[in-house]
Amino acid sequence: MRIAKEVTTLLTGIICAGAVTLLITVLVTLGVSVNNHAEAAVYYPDNNTIIASWERPSDALPDVQTLQQELAQARTLNGSEKVLRKLYRQTQRGLNAQLANPEWHIFHARLLQQQHQFDEAAEVLDNTIRQHRASASALMLLATVEVNRGSPEQARKACQKLAGIGEPTFAAICLLDIDAQQQPDEADYQKLQQLRKFSGLDRAPAIDNWAGEILAAMAMALNKPEEAAGYLSDTDLSAAPISRVALWADIQLELGRASAVIDILTPLIKAPSNVDDAILVRLAQAEATLATNDDWQQIMKQRVTMREWRGDNVHAAQLARYYLDVNADPVKAMHFAKLNWEHGKTWDDKMLLQRANALELRQ
Repeated sequence: MRIAKEVTTLLTGIICAGAVTLLITVLVTLGVSVNNHAEAAVYYPDNNTIIASWERPSDALPDVQTLQQELAQARTLNGSEKVLRKLYRQTQRGLNAQLANPEWHIFHARLLQQQHQFDEAAEVLDNTIRQHRASASALMLLATVEVNRGSPEQARKACQKLAGIGEPTFAAICLLDIDAQQQPDEADYQKLQQLRKFSGLDRAPAIDNWAGEILAAMAMALNKPEEAAGYLSDTDLSAAPISRVALWADIQLELGRASAVIDILTPLIKAPSNVDDAILVRLAQAEATLATNDDWQQIMKQRVTMREWRGDNVHAAQLARYYLDVNADPVKAMHFAKLNWEHGKTWDDKMLLQRANALELRQ
């Protein structure tokens, strides 16, 4: 059978009622052998035949609340980093169109924080708070950014301002969190326990979950993994923020429950190749601990190779952890732990650097 093929494509744009219809005329000369080797007749669409059409992409500017929801979804177990690039483009449009709206600037700062551009995020937030009435979201984000910059006193000032705008509970939780990021303390741990118990946070689930995550992190730092597990026992891991899922995994690993990390998280993950580095490295660690399979370890190895090739320092903490807990390499562990310390100054960042230093000294 001889098949001869010649394709010519004609594209004509037709605008009608706000939609773009592309007229695609495909002229195909195709010989197909049939009964008695007779050739099938060739069909030629006329010039008015619509082969395919689609709507013009909307030029409407999405509201900030919609983008906030998309960002929150992107930072869950089945979210994707690719969404961040789209959100950044839309935020630039929003800033150009609504420069006077502080919510756009706060969201811009949040995106900068996600990329570990803490100095830039702090500048955006400082300007926004100076030019507009301070909001709880701006002050809480600024406190987090200042901690990551290694400026705990500035972070505390941001927390204290929350009380001045009628958010004393936020201010108290914020201050206790800042202190825990510097040096976890039993007294602060008990204060937050009492605050959570008696301030009616159960009527505000989002704030209650935030306080619970802080308590879990404090309990882990104080070597109380069983108590830490209790704070996250009701967590919906499929919908929780990446930070909470990663903390949950750390608790399970500390309790010797590596199999739980694999058995519980794996069925929830829809696209293994898209899993956030923070989750992927913990799955790889759990798998290495169990020494049964190496599926997650192979995916993490590929991810590490890609990050190193790109010179990607945003994920330095996870690369350091990989070379500490999955594929021990003292030199690389210290390299990435130091890189991470340049960008983040939290308690976890400090502990990562200490672990890398200890591994290097053992060699």
